[in-house]
Amino acid sequence: MTANRKAAGPPAWHGLDRACPCTIPGMIFRGYENPCGVCRMKLVINADDYGMRASIDAAVESLFELGVLRSASLLVTGASARDAGAFLGAHPGLGGGLHLDLDGIFSSAGFGKDDHGRFLVPDIFFEQDDVRSAIHDRTLAQLESFKLMTGRTPDHLDGHHHAHLFLPVLQIILPLLQRFRVPAIRWFQGFYPTGWQAGAARDLIHDAGLATTKLFFDGVLLPGPQEACSAEVMVHPAMPVAAEEKWRAREYAGLADESFRLRLISSGYEPCTFADLAAAPCCCD
Repeated sequence: MTANRKAAGPPAWHGLDRACPCTIPGMIFRGYENPCGVCRMKLVINADDYGMRASIDAAVESLFELGVLRSASLLVTGASARDAGAFLGAHPGLGGGLHLDLDGIFSSAGFGKDDHGRFLVPDIFFEQDDVRSAIHDRTLAQLESFKLMTGRTPDHLDGHHHAHLFLPVLQIILPLLQRFRVPAIRWFQGFYPTGWQAGAARDLIHDAGLATTKLFFDGVLLPGPQEACSAEVMVHPAMPVAAEEKWRAREYAGLADESFRLRLISSGYEPCTFADLAAAPCCCD
């Protein structure tokens, strides 16, 4: 897959090059709103499962070249991970995160998933020393594999089936992310059954010095540009292949449609990567 690939800079985002006022030194607020009222929402559109298989990789790379996608998370355990990693290494304009895969730990213990594909794991499971060691060791191995495949450090971490968001998992992996200088991580309130758990997770992330977005959306859905200072839109595109999930092909078609790109341009977002988000935090961070 990598033979004919050419290195390229980031795609042009015509009309979207105005600096956000929230980067002005000294403007420090806290909260979830957009307190300055004039900054544009920093919008990360991130494709998960990059490196899982060739049809997904082709969709991610096509959307990057169209100027729609600036971020993807690499599944280093995937069948096409080496080719996808090589593309990330050759295209610094495409933000690259680690799509942490802990499925084997949970599936081997017999845990099922809910209707949203999230593992149903009781807290007591994480109290076992061998489980905690396995989470640590797999995370470390995948961080190292990412660097070997891409020649760079992940600019964020997210998780296959959002497994990184369990509170005990965060406690284990955040020191590793600090060690590897990973600047950002996916977080969203909807993963947690209670508000205090969501808040506790966000506090852990904040205390570790990692950036995250204020809002999170699943699928080809754009937030209102003044809802908050930052948002992530998670997508799972793939080229149409008869044997694969049709919903992935529909996501690719929606993202590749010219009307979607025009909405990005006209709605006043500041498209960015997680590295951009961490380097220039909003005034409410």
